[in-house]
This record gives sequence, C-alpha cells and structure tokens, in this order.
Amino acid sequence: MVRGTPLAFQLFVVYFVLPEIGLTVSGFWSGVIVLAVNYSAYEAEIFRLGLQAIPHGQMEAALSLGMSRPLALRRILLPQAVRIVIPASANDFIALFKDTADCSVIAVEELSKQYSMGAKSTGPLLEMALRANSRSDRCGSRPARHRGSGIKCCSRFVSVEMVFQQFNLFPHLSVLGNVIEAPVQVLGHSRDETAADAQQLLVRVGLGDRLHSYPHQLSGGEQQRVAIASALAMHPELILFDLPTSALDPRMTAEILDVMTDLAKVGQTMLVVTHAMGFARRVANAVYVIAEGVIAESGPPQQVFENPLQAATREFLRQAKLG
Repeated sequence: MVRGTPLAFQLFVVYFVLPEIGLTVSGFWSGVIVLAVNYSAYEAEIFRLGLQAIPHGQMEAALSLGMSRPLALRRILLPQAVRIVIPASANDFIALFKDTADCSVIAVEELSKQYSMGAKSTGPLLEMALRANSRSDRCGSRPARHRGSGIKCCSRFVSVEMVFQQFNLFPHLSVLGNVIEAPVQVLGHSRDETAADAQQLLVRVGLGDRLHSYPHQLSGGEQQRVAIASALAMHPELILFDLPTSALDPRMTAEILDVMTDLAKVGQTMLVVTHAMGFARRVANAVYVIAEGVIAESGPPQQVFENPLQAATREFLRQAKLG
C-alpha cells in the first residue's frame, strides 16, 4: 500500500486530511514522516532481498558453531547483506533527496534549494556524532552466551561441531577471523587468547601463512582445512564430517585426509560420512554401511571390508574397487 500510492498523495493525506480528524502535523514533520515511511518500505525490501541472496549454508554454519539466530544474524548475515545492498540503498538515498521536491505541495521547500542549511547544520551534526561516539554510559556487562552446540547423550551434554561438505566459511572474515569468531562470540573467550590458540590450530592444519587471507583467496582444500580449524577451536568432544572431500580434487583430498588422520591419532572423536574407503579402513574404529537410507551392515573395519556379511555391502565394495 505504501509503495503503491504516489508520494504527493501521501503528503496530502498527512498534511491536509489528518487535521480534519484532530491530528495536526506541521509541514516539516509531515514531510519527514511521509518520506521516512515511504522509503522505509523500499529499504526493507532491499534488505530482505540482500539477506535472501546469502547462501543458506551461512546460517547453518553459524548455528553449528553454537550461535543463536540473533547472534548469527548480527555477526554473519547482516555484514554480508550490507555489502550487497549498498548500491541499491545509495540509489534510494539519491531518489529520496530528489523527492523532497514533492514536499512543495505542503509548502515545504525542497532540500536541493536550501543551500544554506548544509553549512549551518554541519557543526551541530558533527557535535552530535562525536557525543554519540564518546558516550560513557554504555552497558559494561556481557549478555549470557550459548556454550556451543551439542547433543545430550547418556544424561550428559556432549559438545559437537560440524565440518560441511561445501565448507561454509564466512566470506567477510579472514582465515583467522573465521576461526576465532565462535570462541569469542559464543563462548565469550578473550580475543587475544583465542587468536593465539587459532594460530596454533592453523599451523597444525598447514595454514600458518594464510592467517589474513580471505576464503575467496583459498583453494578448496585450504578452505576445508580452515573449516576443520574452526571446529577444533571450539574444543568439541565430537566432530561431524559431511563428505568432507567430495568437492575436492585428488591432491586436496589427500591433504584433508592427512589432517583427519592426524586428528584420529591424537584421540579426536569423529563421525565421518565418506566415500574414501581406504581412509575409513585405515582410521575408523567402527564402519557403518548405509544403503537406501538404512544401515545395511556395521562392524570393525577388518570384518566389514574383508568379510562383509550383506549383499549390499559386497556390491558397494565391488563398485568402489571398480571406481
């Protein structure tokens, strides 16, 4: 309705019609109210489309790190959406400036003709901005934080993190920023201490020289290693891997499997969905073969790979060898 009616008509209603029912608004404030309401409708639509343009995996990744939806919106989605909507919002601001000419229907002079207003208002506006930035009454207490993601198992909480098939790194953050985001924002850890821990983790996965790079500057294998470091930074008891090498070439696949093998050697519990049979046979404590959505067979790697009991398992292994 707001976007479907002319601006001049809205100005006429607010300035001339509302007084007839006892609501008198001055010409200046009529213009402010109508322009604000009119352009807020357009800006809301722009921001909605900006948020929809962000891959859904970004929210999934934030939630998997233990962030609440409001925190994920503020720290992950909105910074990316702002970059998307800046051009459209800038165009809207120019159109808003031009549309002040419509305020002449209620005897308010358009902004483009009020040259003296800019010079006269610069001082007060600057002073107001400086006061806003130097407020001393900001809240010093920290809000309660979610303590990471996890599941309840055997009457206790098990901390769980996830490494996604498509990496789902946060593109507006550097490699180091991706790794420290959840420990700082979710667990409330000190940024300096977390950064030191993150650097050690990145060295551990072979990315000690890429701390200040951004995801778009990394190869697929490097992005997946950042995702692993991000999960490790939360010190989880269990890490879920969803086909972590399916989007990688053979060389990068070998890099990721080497990192995961090292994690297994130091006792990190992992639940891995994978088609890498050699890796599963070498590293796994237990193997589950899933066929048509159900567990066809399970057992120790030696039994499943050398003496499978089910036809579905034998067929799967035969196809894996042919591939």
